[in-house]
Amino acid sequence: MTTVVESQPSGVENTRERLPSCALALFAEFSFEGTSLQMIADALGVTKAAVYHHFKTREDILLAVVRPFLADLAQVVARAEAARGRRPQIECMLGGFVDLAVHNRAMVSMITSDAGVTRALHGRGEYLALINRSLALITGPAPTPEILVAATMALVGIANTVTAEPVAALPEPQLRLHLLDAARRALGLRRRPDTGP
Repeated sequence: MTTVVESQPSGVENTRERLPSCALALFAEFSFEGTSLQMIADALGVTKAAVYHHFKTREDILLAVVRPFLADLAQVVARAEAARGRRPQIECMLGGFVDLAVHNRAMVSMITSDAGVTRALHGRGEYLALINRSLALITGPAPTPEILVAATMALVGIANTVTAEPVAALPEPQLRLHLLDAARRALGLRRRPDTGP
């Protein structure tokens, strides 16, 4: 199956704007490492030189694709860090991460299941720092191995579950509720009446 992006008016800015969503579709179909600059150019209906004008490497394109998602994750982390008290921080982090994952399933799937994407992102310090801040909000300072494993399972479980069949077909409010409940159970937390779904 070949991904084709509808032809739109050409132009330097239009190419730059369309490129990340086109690349995400190709990465999802062919993997990050299986997608060439030429494939992206063909799908956009432009020359490889036009793609190269904006992005010199696939890694540059990958960063353009994931940057908005990572910026949203950074906002979730910042809100959770600003919450007062451990439990509100945990709830804010879990709820924000669930919302982000549910609303960005293709992105989350690419980040968690494409080995090339994982390698490229793990080589970037700011990505690892963001992941570590996310975990630290849940584990607290000096976590035991048990809580570190539980927190990792909660976040990775959320990320992997949003795209798993048949769970992915659940209505978003129901999926959100069950993801939060499962994450709380993994962490040994009871659902508080004032936290909502």
